[in-house]
Amino acid sequence: MKWTLGINIAGHGASICLLCDDKITFFLKEERVTRRKRDHFIPLLSLNYIKNYTSSLDEIYFANCNEKTKSRILLHLEKLGIKDNYQEDKDASFHHLNHASCGYYGSGFEEAICLVIDGWGRFQSISDIIEKDIEPFELYETCSIFHIKKGTFNLQKKYVNFDPHRYDTLENEYISMNQLLCDLPMDNVVINNTLDIGIVYEIITKFIGFNQDDCGKTMGLSAYGEYDSEVPPFFADDDLNVNMNLFTPSSIVNDINYPKLQRFFTFKKKCNLAFAVQRALEKKVIQIMDSIIENYECKNIVLSGGVFYNVLVNSILAKRYPDHKFYVDPLCDDSGHSYGIVMNNSKPVSYKLDNLYLGPKYDLVDLKERIYKSVSKFQNK
Repeated sequence: MKWTLGINIAGHGASICLLCDDKITFFLKEERVTRRKRDHFIPLLSLNYIKNYTSSLDEIYFANCNEKTKSRILLHLEKLGIKDNYQEDKDASFHHLNHASCGYYGSGFEEAICLVIDGWGRFQSISDIIEKDIEPFELYETCSIFHIKKGTFNLQKKYVNFDPHRYDTLENEYISMNQLLCDLPMDNVVINNTLDIGIVYEIITKFIGFNQDDCGKTMGLSAYGEYDSEVPPFFADDDLNVNMNLFTPSSIVNDINYPKLQRFFTFKKKCNLAFAVQRALEKKVIQIMDSIIENYECKNIVLSGGVFYNVLVNSILAKRYPDHKFYVDPLCDDSGHSYGIVMNNSKPVSYKLDNLYLGPKYDLVDLKERIYKSVSKFQNK
């Protein structure tokens, strides 16, 4: 038997995924063990469960892990008595490719167009793709379109943004935006000089008063809102480029440029702001999907990336394009990367995710005993 382990550590959830002979055997988010929502630390407790399945690993793939983290994980596996054949080339693929793989291999489609939209997903350093003697800075994926057929992923279009903390690099070297775009050797990669809609949704979520990961609360709040003339425009033109006057270089809402926003502290005003950003998200996603429908004959569509936890957007797409089959990745946040990276490297001939329960199996008698013990503790208090 061949045992393959995928490990993900990202800002939105650590997880592990174990394959046996290229078939998924076990998947677990660290948050399910620690009971800390979106636990993104090294999934040591999840790794302990591997002993229940195997004492030897043939391959290990890391997603969103640095070298120090990999060393700690390998040491933990050694302490558990689990042998491994980890090699340096068993490493992470690009962020959006992991999203796309997670969605594709769950869908059961042989051929599909996969649309990935999220906030910031690390792509690569600009110095890796442009032959210029400049200080390196990171590019982050925000939107990607893949054509996938029989496990072969072909990138059609990718939109990336600068690392928000390193704009000064271009200023120091005095490189114009046009020059940077001309020097980019990849025709299917576009560098945005504005924020993307997924990032905008996160920023507004924080401005309303939620954690940036709680975009679902903004979506829910939007149902209580209505059109408000005091909400600034989110787009600057008909091409739906984001209105950058609304945001500071630190990616926060600029209520100096738009002082009326300083009055958005009541529940009703927050609802109206949520309503507006939800409509902006729907409008932008429809624009992208219209382009996909126009340019690709494939009618199987996979949606992945954190934006597609937005069920309002998903329902609109399903109704607007009735001739297309949509599969929404149920693991479309970063925790799905452990699954996506092992599946993309194993490349099974066919696979479909029939259910979301991929954890340990329990004996019914054992479960009853646990329930009785738990009930007895509360009754005796």
